[in-house]
Amino acid sequence: MGKIRELEVEQQCLLWLNSNGYFAFKLKNTGLYDERSQSFRRLGSFEVKGLPDCCAFLPTGRVAWVEFKAASGVQSPHQKLFQQQVEQYKGVYILARSVSDLRAQLQKIEGN
Repeated sequence: MGKIRELEVEQQCLLWLNSNGYFAFKLKNTGLYDERSQSFRRLGSFEVKGLPDCCAFLPTGRVAWVEFKAASGVQSPHQKLFQQQVEQYKGVYILARSVSDLRAQLQKIEGN
């Protein structure tokens, strides 16, 4: 069996979250391609680089920002900055590499 790709981690984690009492959804954070100019449009004033892959509402009412990565995947500088900003405001940021990794971090956050 080969290495699990990031997309597989994302799909497995989103399925697990939504099957276990969380309200979680994918965030669209790719640029829009403009056919006419044959380029990606610039981000608007209040669009954020480094937005994570998922937003998950926890049963406690807190919100978790979740970035999915394969085992060897690394965060971009913009993703690291987003994480720092979330944590600066006492928010929940999770970097998940598998369902078991995600579960362990959620248990730690929720105090279970």
